[in-house]
Amino acid sequence: MLLRNQIVLDATIAKKGTLRYTPAGLPVLDMVLSHQSEQGEPPQKVWVDIDAIAFGDLATELAPIEFGAVIGVKGYLHRKGRNSNALQINITQFKFHSRG
Repeated sequence: MLLRNQIVLDATIAKKGTLRYTPAGLPVLDMVLSHQSEQGEPPQKVWVDIDAIAFGDLATELAPIEFGAVIGVKGYLHRKGRNSNALQINITQFKFHSRG
C-alpha cells in the first residue's frame, strides 16, 4: 500500500539561503516559507512558518526569486535530518502568484 505524503501551500518567501551544491554537484536551496490564512469551520486564523528545500533545476530556478515573493509550492514533508524531528517541505513544483 502506498501512503500519501503530499503538500500544497501558497506562501511568502520569508528567508532564503544561498544556492549551494552537494559534493556530487547537485544544486540545493534552503528557504523558510510563511503562510497565513483562515481554515476550517468555524474559521480559524492559521500562521505557519516552515522550512523548505529544493534540489536540482528547481533550486536554480528559485534562487533568483526575491525575498517576500508569493509562490505556490507542491512537495512532500520530510525530516530535516536523520536525527531531527523537525519537518521541512521538499519542493517538487512551484509557481509564482501575483499579490492582491
